[in-house]
Amino acid sequence: RFAATAEITKICKDIESPPGSEPLALRLSAQLMVGVVRIYEKKCSLVLYDVSEALTQLRRSTATFKQLTLAQDRAKLDAITMQPHMLISRPDSLLHDMSRDFELELNMLL
Repeated sequence: RFAATAEITKICKDIESPPGSEPLALRLSAQLMVGVVRIYEKKCSLVLYDVSEALTQLRRSTATFKQLTLAQDRAKLDAITMQPHMLISRPDSLLHDMSRDFELELNMLL
């Protein structure tokens, strides 16, 4: 619990210049800094765990969303195949209509 709420910078400043008048012995300050490093490592591992859990949940929700949208995007067979009444009986008449429309657009531009 302490590792989650510890303020690393404040602890380091207290070790560097303790509230008392005398500085700490070199060996003691080194051991205290090792403790600070362990606390920092614990904080980093907690953050890493939280981020990886969030990423896992995000990937799961994205995969679920993709499955839902793919299921909804499937077209019905009759929507993608032409019905008999939609078929052109004479393809040359369609070509004639298209060329006539193109000529009209060309004349409007000129």
